[in-house]
Amino acid sequence: MCQIEPMPERRCTKADLVRFSETAPKIDDEYLDILEEITRNQQPVPESPWSG
Repeated sequence: MCQIEPMPERRCTKADLVRFSETAPKIDDEYLDILEEITRNQQPVPESPWSG
């Protein structure tokens, strides 16, 4: 058996965000370069057949 119900609401304060940004690992510059290259070379998304 299982019980399906909505997820409990979570709230985040500015202090939580600041604390996270101070403690999260720094993003590697090489990763950002790879991400930029992938984004730049991404093929266009085909038009949806449902948007007619």
